[in-house]
Amino acid sequence: MASRLRIISTSTILSATKASEYNALTSGQKDYFRMIISCGHFNAASGSKIRDALLSMFGEGTETREAIVEIIGVELPIEEP
Repeated sequence: MASRLRIISTSTILSATKASEYNALTSGQKDYFRMIISCGHFNAASGSKIRDALLSMFGEGTETREAIVEIIGVELPIEEP
């Protein structure tokens, strides 16, 4: 059975991102975050690589991660790499 799409506007993710938490990302993570945001929309369905990347960028307990979880409707716990 094919997984369902859950399309999210990247502007909602950008609006939910706390500047200090973004600044704490590595250079590579910042590049990937900017690339994701520039797309305009992404699939946030379970198993989506972009969904998983966003969640792994921001550690548990950060305001940004909690906001992203709320936006995309993720059931916790989420495994981190």
